[in-house]
Amino acid sequence: MRRRWEELQTERERQMREEQERAAREAEEAARRAREEQERVAREEQERLAREEMERQAREICQLYELKWTELKTNRDLKNIVGFHEFPFPVFAYQHADPAEITYERVREFLFHPFRSSIEGKTYKEILKIEVLRWHPDKFDALICPKMKEGEWERTKEAAGMVARWVTRLMAEV
Repeated sequence: MRRRWEELQTERERQMREEQERAAREAEEAARRAREEQERVAREEQERLAREEMERQAREICQLYELKWTELKTNRDLKNIVGFHEFPFPVFAYQHADPAEITYERVREFLFHPFRSSIEGKTYKEILKIEVLRWHPDKFDALICPKMKEGEWERTKEAAGMVARWVTRLMAEV
């Protein structure tokens, strides 16, 4: 009888150990899931904030593009003041270092981007017509050349020529 009692006692102890181990595993698993969920929520929040910041910057660049072009067209007092790096090219960048940064894909993305409030309600053809006039080489040379800083005209003209070709190409595609 004593032996049976010891066997039962041993069996209960084993069952209790197994139950404690199972509970510990479940607690660890629950803690791991909670950590993963917390990390996922934090990651999603970071992504949302980054997306909002990118949208804010995109809207700002679109607005700046229109404001700079308005100033270039209307301000006759601008002489030898505008540099290549700050010129309003139709790409999502605040400044430019090299004409090679101004690619067909980046121009296309910018011109038709929904954050450009100036194109609301306009067809692609209407948008491109505005840009064709803006980037036409003869008009561009006459309007922009006197406003460029010394030594900046050639790079600006090179990039503007590429933009004009890409706008013409887009016009043919529409």
